[in-house]
Amino acid sequence: MPGAIEDSHVKSSDYYNYYEWNKRQKPAPALMDCKGCKRAISLSTTSARRHLISKHHSEYVKLVEEKLRKANASIGIASYLAPSKDIFEDKLLKLASLSTMSCNLLVSPKFCDLINYISPKTSSYNYFSDSEDDDLIYTSVECYKRFYCLAHQVNIILESISMDITAIKVLLTLLKNIKRVPLANEKLKQLTLKRVKLPGPTRWGHTIMIMGNCLIDKVYHIQVASEFMFKSPSTAQWRIIEEYTKATSHIFKTLNIIQGDSISSKAYGLIQNMYYQLNSLSLNENSFAKLGLEECKKRLNKYTDIDDKDFDICVMVSCFFDPTVTYLLEKEDAQKVIEFCIQNYDTNAWQLSNVSNPSPEIDTFSSNEFSFFELKRLETQRGLVITDPISSQTNNILHLYYEDFKHYKKDNLPAIEFWNTTVKYIALKIIALQYINFPVSSVAIERAFSSAKFCTSNVRNRTKEKLLNDKLLVYLNKKHFY
Repeated sequence: MPGAIEDSHVKSSDYYNYYEWNKRQKPAPALMDCKGCKRAISLSTTSARRHLISKHHSEYVKLVEEKLRKANASIGIASYLAPSKDIFEDKLLKLASLSTMSCNLLVSPKFCDLINYISPKTSSYNYFSDSEDDDLIYTSVECYKRFYCLAHQVNIILESISMDITAIKVLLTLLKNIKRVPLANEKLKQLTLKRVKLPGPTRWGHTIMIMGNCLIDKVYHIQVASEFMFKSPSTAQWRIIEEYTKATSHIFKTLNIIQGDSISSKAYGLIQNMYYQLNSLSLNENSFAKLGLEECKKRLNKYTDIDDKDFDICVMVSCFFDPTVTYLLEKEDAQKVIEFCIQNYDTNAWQLSNVSNPSPEIDTFSSNEFSFFELKRLETQRGLVITDPISSQTNNILHLYYEDFKHYKKDNLPAIEFWNTTVKYIALKIIALQYINFPVSSVAIERAFSSAKFCTSNVRNRTKEKLLNDKLLVYLNKKHFY
């Protein structure tokens, strides 16, 4: 395509044919002239946005490619997509940022200007800066507002890719066919040592995981497909898959970190909120909401009943340190959290001894982080007597924090922002940030949606970006704790 990006992998016949096909399409109509687009913009849901992705094609592809090239971002994904300018362009650029920044929030002025260009708060377009300074670091709050929900953006992009790339369709069909035939499935497992898996536990990550794993065992897929008379992807289609996997390699690594087996602090609070709201209603025995209430109850019991095999005190601790959730914890639960914090706190090394820390740079921390003057100030305010042992100091501070938040909901500030800016509870800041950052307490919110099933399906369909943004705040800010 004349004037397109000069990278070698774009020059292949497959990509050229795709671009030529896009050039022949009719220009996309104005978004606001389309009723479906108006609905998509107002609802901000995945199902509504799918309308935009499928209907409005790529008169803007070249513009997107130019921006990606100037930002030194990964452009492989842009080679396959035909996004609409107003809705999908920012998703592409943010996805490319994951590759450019290796999932860190350290961005150059050029890329910051690019984000300014697509920021919903920007009234006019700002093009790239000429500055060569690459050491600019946005604050965690600014980056959070600009990049927001990783899960949501990846999900939308993956859905669009799966619609636009024939190779992915063919490969997914091949995998499903193999899965349906016991002999073929067993054969593939033996050859691949069970590395290839069908869609993973989160709906927005499985496509990347499938592509990465399948590419490793490409030869075995071809062998099984030919042996059982399945149609295998062609060489050209495999080449597209290779480019796709290369472009999403950083996301592939990120998904391995994000995907876990437990529910998050925010998800736990979300389910609790729904449980209490449903419980306050007068419900018929066979009503739809009644089924959701029972499902919520089962899920809550798994994480709050200490005798349950799935009980995890770390989840409770992360909830305890989230001001938006603390008020929901009963006194007995809060007491267990306080005792757990004190018992597992090594006062000599000032580190959490029984729980692994995913951030090596904050494995230990100095006792200087704990302010003696703050403890004395709180002692004066509350009339408490703080004794010498560190455990007593920690115990009193934990109780003070719980007393402050158990009677009302402080939902105007996310947990990370709260602990980064707190003045009153500096002594708890390090402990709180440690627990909130544990994988067990910070997995994707999609798990909550999947677990609660009927109860949350309707909520998910009506959920707007602001709520989804809050759920993965940890991942977008974990490098900016201190």
